[in-house]
Amino acid sequence: MTKIESVQLSLQKETLRVEKAYLDKIEWYKTNEKAVREEEKIKADHRVEEALQVKQVEIDRLIMTINLYKEKLTRRESENRNILVELKIYKDKVETIR
Repeated sequence: MTKIESVQLSLQKETLRVEKAYLDKIEWYKTNEKAVREEEKIKADHRVEEALQVKQVEIDRLIMTINLYKEKLTRRESENRNILVELKIYKDKVETIR
């Protein structure tokens, strides 16, 4: 009976060792998968950040272009107003002379 018990005990130890090895391997895969997911998230965050920076640069460029056109338009409006005022003054002078 001792021989059988010894063999059974050794089989149980071997079974425990194999189970532990599988559990360790499963835990390693879980940890590795988590690390891979975190790495992919970090990469995705960097891509998003880069895209936001590119978008912001484009927005800033467009705002600058809009402001330049507004300034140019305002300058033209002022010039047109000045021309109209000068025309009115000239017209008033002409009418006064008549």
